[in-house]
Amino acid sequence: MHLVQYKEVQIQISARKKIRRQRLFLIRSILCAATAIIVLIHSSFLVFGDTPEGQNGTSEVQETSATDSSPGAQPDVFSPTILLDNTPANAPSINGTAYVLYDAQSDTFLFGENVDVPLHPASTTKILTILLAIENLNPEDTITVTKEMFDYIPEGYVRLPLAEDEVITVNDAMYASLLLSANDACSALAFKMAGSKEAFSEMMNEKARELGCLSSNFSNPFGLPEDNHKTTVHDMAILLEAAMEYDVFNEISTASSYTIKETNKFNEKRVINNQNRFISTTTYAYEYYVGGKTGFANASGHTIAAAAVKDGRLLIGVIFGADSSEIRYSNLIEMFNYGFSQYTTSAIDQNELGSLQIDTARQIETAIADYGLYISDRQIDTISHITTSAAQASGGYTTSIDLSSAVIAPNVKSQTHSFPIYRLYSNGAKNNIGTLSVTIKNRDIIDESEGNKLTFKSVLQTIIKVVVVLILIAFLCIAGWIYYHVQKRRKTIKNRRKPKVL
Repeated sequence: MHLVQYKEVQIQISARKKIRRQRLFLIRSILCAATAIIVLIHSSFLVFGDTPEGQNGTSEVQETSATDSSPGAQPDVFSPTILLDNTPANAPSINGTAYVLYDAQSDTFLFGENVDVPLHPASTTKILTILLAIENLNPEDTITVTKEMFDYIPEGYVRLPLAEDEVITVNDAMYASLLLSANDACSALAFKMAGSKEAFSEMMNEKARELGCLSSNFSNPFGLPEDNHKTTVHDMAILLEAAMEYDVFNEISTASSYTIKETNKFNEKRVINNQNRFISTTTYAYEYYVGGKTGFANASGHTIAAAAVKDGRLLIGVIFGADSSEIRYSNLIEMFNYGFSQYTTSAIDQNELGSLQIDTARQIETAIADYGLYISDRQIDTISHITTSAAQASGGYTTSIDLSSAVIAPNVKSQTHSFPIYRLYSNGAKNNIGTLSVTIKNRDIIDESEGNKLTFKSVLQTIIKVVVVLILIAFLCIAGWIYYHVQKRRKTIKNRRKPKVL
């Protein structure tokens, strides 16, 4: 009797353990299936480039690039002029408060003194006024002279002269301004363009800033030495370069004379001769001179800005504060001759840079290949010409791209780096001539722009995941059905073992 009861108890315990194991198995199966479904749904979002709300994506673009050092980039704030040669050997001694020699072809300031010191420019101011007239007026247009155009000009300043209500052409006024340095004609151009001296000063300053002349302020059109009317030899060189882009400026400033026809106020022709000694004399004649302007005022001394072309090179020289009219011409001729003989300007060989770019790209690709990275784009940006001393150029050079500062992140989607390109000379000198910009991308990170594009691979992956999810759901349903029937069977067995009451 006891043995039978013991066996019955053992059977009950064994049944309970079996049911407990089945219950635990079902619970674990349900949890695993639920987890798998959640993971699959989450990954399905990522296939299409989406991220569930509240989650941070792992494929965010990180952009890295070097500071823009593109040649010719216009600075937003003033920076001191960089001279190619701070101590030029055997350079001419220049009489003046400030001077500079500028190579326009390569945008290089060769040598100078007090290059960025604002000074009174005197009548070299007229270069900017004529530049604006060329850009804004038709030479055949007429100007009706008013008293306001010349009434503010001090006594003793050069005049054509113009009479009130006289009608002249814009061309007449431009020739009179440059050849004779007639201040009334220059003022007439300013009033024609802007209506007043003050309004035209705003035009002058806006144009100067546009050209990168950040140390200048102009308050009148012809060079009256007012306290707030100053510029630098650096800025004046830039202004003359801009004016020389127009053939008409060259034609006017190198003309030996010009005739103004009869007007409603003058019955005779007026012949004006060029006062620039590069043109008007044999002593200071310079065969390479192509345009410019002189000036004088007690506050400024003798000033000059001139351009010369030889063998395709355009040099611009500016001198402020010379002691005499003659010495500024002789000094400037010496500056030009020194610049043409002691410095050389050459074009950058794009074919040479093309092969260098390919070789550098191969180096980078070799270094990044093991990280799943590749170069998606590359571009070279260089200056067009480079100027250096003739002695340095004669020793030869090599060109290289500096990769020493490269820090490439392996886990970002896209990154751009700019590497400097140098010309290395045999004497150890190094000149930056441009940059190589390289865009690097990661093959293993889906680009956001591709995230929403349905490809065959992404569709197939999604279908597979949906099928797996359906199988897991079916498994849960079967497991639930089994659990229900196990529980039902357990309840039936329990009921059978209860003592029957008669």
